[in-house]
Amino acid sequence: MTGQTARTAGRNGLYAAAFAASAWLGAGTAHAQAVDDSPLFGTEITNVATYTYQVGGSTPVQVETNVAVFVVEPPNTPAIIDFFRYAPTAPTAVPTPINGSDYAPSGSTAGPFSPIGAAINPGGQAIDTSTPVPIIPAESYLAGEVMFVRVIDEGANRDGSVIDTVVVTITTDSGDEITLRLYETGPNTGVFFAYVKSTREDTPTNDLELTTPNNTNLTATYRDLLDQTDVVFDTALVDPLNRVFSSITGELVDGAVITLIDATTGQAVETYGVDGFSAFPATQTSGTSITDGAGLVYELDAGEFRFPRVQEGEFLIQVDPPEGFTFASSLDADSIRANADGSFVILDASYGLQFTQDAIGALRFDIPLDPQTDLVVTKAADRATADVGDYVSYTVTVENSGLATVPLRVFDTLPIGFRYVPGTARVASEITNDPQISDDATALTFEAGLVRPGERIELSYALLVGPGASLGDAVNRAQIIDAQGAALSNVARAEVTLREDLLRSTSTIIGRISENSCDPEQDWARDIVRGDGVEGVRLYTETGAYAVTDGDGLYHFEGVSEGTHVVQVDLETLPQGFDIMTCEENTQYAGRNFSKFVDVQGGGIWRANFYLARNGEAIEEKVVEVFDDQTEYKRYNEEWIETQTADAAIVYPQEGRTPSKPSINLGIKHSPEQTVRLSVNGRELNAAYLSGRVRNIGNSVMLTRFRGVDILEGGNDLTAE
Repeated sequence: MTGQTARTAGRNGLYAAAFAASAWLGAGTAHAQAVDDSPLFGTEITNVATYTYQVGGSTPVQVETNVAVFVVEPPNTPAIIDFFRYAPTAPTAVPTPINGSDYAPSGSTAGPFSPIGAAINPGGQAIDTSTPVPIIPAESYLAGEVMFVRVIDEGANRDGSVIDTVVVTITTDSGDEITLRLYETGPNTGVFFAYVKSTREDTPTNDLELTTPNNTNLTATYRDLLDQTDVVFDTALVDPLNRVFSSITGELVDGAVITLIDATTGQAVETYGVDGFSAFPATQTSGTSITDGAGLVYELDAGEFRFPRVQEGEFLIQVDPPEGFTFASSLDADSIRANADGSFVILDASYGLQFTQDAIGALRFDIPLDPQTDLVVTKAADRATADVGDYVSYTVTVENSGLATVPLRVFDTLPIGFRYVPGTARVASEITNDPQISDDATALTFEAGLVRPGERIELSYALLVGPGASLGDAVNRAQIIDAQGAALSNVARAEVTLREDLLRSTSTIIGRISENSCDPEQDWARDIVRGDGVEGVRLYTETGAYAVTDGDGLYHFEGVSEGTHVVQVDLETLPQGFDIMTCEENTQYAGRNFSKFVDVQGGGIWRANFYLARNGEAIEEKVVEVFDDQTEYKRYNEEWIETQTADAAIVYPQEGRTPSKPSINLGIKHSPEQTVRLSVNGRELNAAYLSGRVRNIGNSVMLTRFRGVDILEGGNDLTAE
């Protein structure tokens, strides 16, 4: 600095004084740089002032001030952090020098640091970092892709003559983390870059790769070391994937064709790849890999699909489900989450409803499909009758004739007074968990694993007949349900008739139909002898119950309540050559020798006999058919169908038959080119009731069988189309 002279009035007169100041750089002797040669950031500057004064004509005196020291620092400016991607074909890509990328194996921002190594993209594509790298901003990545991160911080440009570094931490929501050292793009730029490799595989924390499974969120954080309050961060999403899955099991489903539709135009939407400009298909198939317009391959696992970049707007999806599934799901989101693992993203878009994309970016939702659950359930008990205190074993058989795997969740409604016997549950003869029992102990829910397409599984268990059980038919009902209780199969029934010990309150009517038991010419009262029993005669009671005489002419009706009952002979079933006759005078006949009143009082056995006489006609052997509607279908087999034509008809049950249970089997004959739809009382049956088909050798006639079809008491309307 130049000297300056001043005059100052003091107590001793006039003083002449001169001031001089010198600035020193570091510990050396060089003077401070001019403005066009400013010192480097971080340089320490030492300043000393010299004061010279003279009193009158005396010798000038020179005095130095104390030393003043300061450090040259960059301006305190806000920092910026961003994610970037390698995009050699992007029209907006900016070639950027990448001068290195290091990571801290210890995770400490203080290091030490090691080089990350070569930047390798999926497919083994090496990125040449020895020349400027074409990059663009990124909001999302593919797993395996190299991720670039940038920091802009003029305050970190500490030495304008060299390439400076800063440190950034990147974390994932899956628990991985890496500490990166970024290098300035050149001396005195204040812009820093580094890169990190990614992988779907599990890797240790703080190694040189980030573990990024599907839908991983990245967070990059930078803290300015000169200003601890200056903390910035940026986020990105890795593999923002969507999934197609079974609403019942959560199993991922391949082969669904998904199309993204513009809700305004009704046309397929123009979408883009992760780079934001490469064409990406609006229609894709779940589980099938995709290549975008830039040649980038998107590897997709089972059930996955993706729309990496979609403009703002109103959209909806169309889904063509694979065979064995339907869209849209009939279950609500809570039910689906209960059936599956709860990780699925279920929105309006998941059901094909219109949705809004508020900002440019990836779509994120999953699509549930309902499996076509062709489950057929049958149930059987190990006995036909039981008493209080008996154990009854039941077997539930489940057959999956559909194309989808479903959970074997059996809901069983118990008869009144029946109780489950702990420890008796078996699946395929192997011990399984006891069922969940309802609060009132009248229902059981068995969780028995999965039943796969074509698989047949048996569940067995035992019930105890308790003292509260009601006499008569005890009906046990079983059905396959989903987690919310919705039916997935037909209702299977098993009946056990509860008897009363020692005829305490009910009775049995027994009797015999015979010939040659009395002499029709004898006066009253006639002598009655045993005679010869007549087989095959049907008798009815007023309740509709019937019995047929055996080879000795005997019949009986069990469980008859107290009161007056009527037993009547079905005259149409009398063998040829016989007529009813009267052998005894009794008011119980009420003037009709083929009908008799029986006064049942309390428990016991009561008798009602009837007598026949020959009428001179030739006696013909008569075979009485014993009809069983539960096995009727067996008559209509491969041999039978070879004798048939293709005209459509319901072949069983036969017209006029009275079912023994409120569940019947049906067989419909038709041409193989025809598809049968069966409705009962106006309600179309689903495939769960279909038990099989039989064709003739010439493939000209088909028999479609239905099993376990529930009917109502009284008349029922069966319609086949």
